[in-house]
Order: sequence, then C-alpha cells, then structure tokens
Amino acid sequence: TVWVKVCKRREKEGCMAEVATGAVTGAMAEGLLGCFTVCFVGLIVGVLLMVGITDWHRRIIPNKLIVVLLILRLVGGCAVMGGLLDSAWFDALAFSELGLQALACVCVCAVLLLLNEALARFTSTCGIGLGDIKLIFVLGMFMHPEYICWFLLLSSLCGVAHALISLIVTRDGTFPFGPSLILGFCGCVFL
Repeated sequence: TVWVKVCKRREKEGCMAEVATGAVTGAMAEGLLGCFTVCFVGLIVGVLLMVGITDWHRRIIPNKLIVVLLILRLVGGCAVMGGLLDSAWFDALAFSELGLQALACVCVCAVLLLLNEALARFTSTCGIGLGDIKLIFVLGMFMHPEYICWFLLLSSLCGVAHALISLIVTRDGTFPFGPSLILGFCGCVFL
C-alpha cells in the first residue's frame, strides 16, 4: 500500500521514529477504511433485507426505504471520491457514473411503466407494482449501466422460480417481486 512505500522511503533516510509512527498511522487508517466499508455494505444489506421482508409480508415497498437507499448511493459516491471506499470494488458509485446510471435507469423504468400500463389495459391486471419499479431504479444506481440488463435477467429468473413455487404451494399466481429483485441485484453485484 501507500504506507509501505512511505515507510521504505523514510527507512532509507534513517528516520526510524517516523517509520514507526507512519506504520501505526497507516494501519489505523486502513483499519478505519475497512470499518467504514463494512458499515457501508452492512447498511445497504440491512435496508435491502427490510425491503425484502416488508414486500414479502405486506406486498408494499415503503418509499422511506427507497429514499434511504438513494441517500446511501450518494454517500457512497462521496466516500469513493474522498477515498473512504476502495475504488476497485466500488467504482460504480463514483460520481462520474451517476449521470449515465440515472439515464439508463430512467429508460429502463419508463419501458417497464409502459409495459405495465399496456398489460393493465389489455388484461385488467397489473404486472409489476410501482414500488418494484422504484426499487429497480435505485438498485440500478448502484451498478454500472451495462450490468442493468443482467440485473433484470437474474431478477426475472428469480421471479419465475418464485412464481412456480408460489403456484405449486399456494395455487396463487401473485407474489411479491421485491425479494426477486434483491436476489437478482446480489447475484449481479457478487458474480
């Protein structure tokens, strides 16, 4: 890391006290950065769990949780810019990606809204809820635009599996799509 290079340079110069101080400070800084990363990821996972459980039980995705995810996205952008999050893992949160992510998410959500409206007009049923569309928008803001299609594909596959299990177990064709979106997001981020 950077601290190792600084320590080696100072060691050559003969400043052993500064080397020891620099090593301790570097270890503390790396520990704090790791702690911030764990807390940041933990917050995102916690909010996603609340979204999934709420949607599973009440079939609604609260707007408050969507806003919390948007705030976490902006905090993540600031943290990447300030060096608190490793840009190798969190480069999708950089503010340079924000405009393209927002454009891609708006386009995807507009198409989903149009398809949902067409489905509602022709079949008198609604395919996907507006909370699900808002969740797609927010989760898309956490990834590179080129991964949004993969995210939707994985979410759809999880949704199909969920629908089949729901039909077999309860004989009801309706199911909350939020947990499938969250599983698709996790699959897209970690694969």
